[in-house]
Amino acid sequence: MRAPLQIALAATILLGASGCRILREHEGPTAYVGDAAINASVEIALVHSPEIEAQEIDVHTFQGTVTLDGVVDSAAMARRAEQITRDTPGVRAVDSRLQVAGSAPRQGTSR
Repeated sequence: MRAPLQIALAATILLGASGCRILREHEGPTAYVGDAAINASVEIALVHSPEIEAQEIDVHTFQGTVTLDGVVDSAAMARRAEQITRDTPGVRAVDSRLQVAGSAPRQGTSR
C-alpha cells in the first residue's frame, strides 16, 4: 500500500514542478490579453489618425513589442505611425518594418 502512495506523491511533485517551469517559460493568459489590448489600441489610434492610411499597416504585438508591417506613401507617414505606436500605453518597443512605396526597404528597429 505504501509504494502506490509514494508513486502517486512523486508523480504529483514531478507534474507540479514541470508545470511551474512551463509557466515561467511562457507568458500566461493575461499576457495574451494584454498583447491583444495593446494591438487593438494601436490599430484604433492609427485608424483615427487622419495622416495615416491604416489599412496599409499590419500591427502585431508580442510581449509588449509592436511590429508594424506594410507599405506607406511617405517617410513622414511611417514616422508618424511609429510615434503613435510608441505613445500607446503598454507598448514596450516598436519594431518598424514599414516601407515607403517606391523606395528601398528600410532596415532597423525603432525604439
